[in-house]
Amino acid sequence: MRAAVATAARAPLSLTGRETPEPGPGEVLVRITACGVCFSDLNLLRGHYPFARFPVVPGHEITGTVVALGSGVSRFEVGSAVGAQFL
Repeated sequence: MRAAVATAARAPLSLTGRETPEPGPGEVLVRITACGVCFSDLNLLRGHYPFARFPVVPGHEITGTVVALGSGVSRFEVGSAVGAQFL
């Protein structure tokens, strides 16, 4: 999979290849179709959060499709359309 990764505050994002994770128990794997970058992401990238840890992939408001299920997941099916946010 590809991800835009921030390696430090005030550093440009780099498009990076990453291993596709396997969902653990109670988790789903989602193929992202859209991701919002909001002002809290910009504050992170601008260095306004002293608690920030890098590297980080910004963007926490997503929509996508479930592509794999972890054990114990019964609410979703592969192919389900989903959306999520960090709250």
